[in-house]
Amino acid sequence: MRVFSYNLLSSSLSSPSYFTTLLPENLLPTNRYSKIIGRLEEEVGSRSLICLQEVSRNWVGDLQVFFSQNEYDLITGLYGPKFNGYMGVCLAYPRDKYRLKNVWNENLADTEKWPKREKVERGVVGKVAGWPFQTLLNIFNLQKKRSNNEDAFDASKRRSNILITAQLEDIKTKDIFNVGTYHMPCAFRTPQVMTLHSELAVRRSQNLSEGKPFLLVGDWNFTPDSKTYEMVTTGALDKPDDTYPKREGVDWEVNIGEGVGSAYMTAFGKEPEYTNWARIKEEPEFKETLDYIFYSKNQWTVKSADEVEDAGGVCPNEKEGSDHLSIAAEMVIKK
Repeated sequence: MRVFSYNLLSSSLSSPSYFTTLLPENLLPTNRYSKIIGRLEEEVGSRSLICLQEVSRNWVGDLQVFFSQNEYDLITGLYGPKFNGYMGVCLAYPRDKYRLKNVWNENLADTEKWPKREKVERGVVGKVAGWPFQTLLNIFNLQKKRSNNEDAFDASKRRSNILITAQLEDIKTKDIFNVGTYHMPCAFRTPQVMTLHSELAVRRSQNLSEGKPFLLVGDWNFTPDSKTYEMVTTGALDKPDDTYPKREGVDWEVNIGEGVGSAYMTAFGKEPEYTNWARIKEEPEFKETLDYIFYSKNQWTVKSADEVEDAGGVCPNEKEGSDHLSIAAEMVIKK
């Protein structure tokens, strides 16, 4: 089976005031959408499993029509706020190749039992004085803003990112497997949040699969040289590391066994050079790999993976409709 992943760059996030160094015509949502559909047409022709991220509300209706016309079912999970177009993730599968057995459309954070903070009892004076003093703090903006050291557990609990997981049956082979797609919170300033959500996404996928083969695909917002990538692919993370979630009284541990495999690492012995090439305003160019096709170890053979073609420059551009490049792999379930 062929599995394909693509972060579309929401139609609400390509403003010329944001991508100030790029040609405005390459940022127009209509122009970008045409390029994106051209890429998707190739994949529906191959009857691929298609995982999409940053799908905006403005685009999701047109995508539903597109996939329906090509005999696909589209599962949607939009969760973002207004500024990013209420964007979310989608998963599409060809009806003539797979039969849908189950779907889990979940706010990933809601699947976890997060540790509670201990309540500190205040005395009578504290209770009486607390409200007016707090009000004064609010009025004069003297409250401390959330810093880079914000508690990772509270921050992770607040995230609304959706994990879509579909259980499918291959109509021809009768193989049953799960495929999930996720867009990792972009929390570079609080890397412990990304650690918690990455571990939780893998663990949730393992639990939902109940021992069946599974794929976990998407934009993970971490690079191959990161400790989070190492944790996801090995199941291990050193406690002294800055990315390790910490709170006094909470003994958090990685609980994903040996982790998951990466299709590109298996196919080529390395991840792509980059899957995201962007430049925001006058900041330096960002050119890194953030997108991965993960799979349950010892249950899949990676037959091949697509070479990621050169984008030709910062994206979106004349060639690419998104700031991300698509990835794809041919996967076979081991017997």
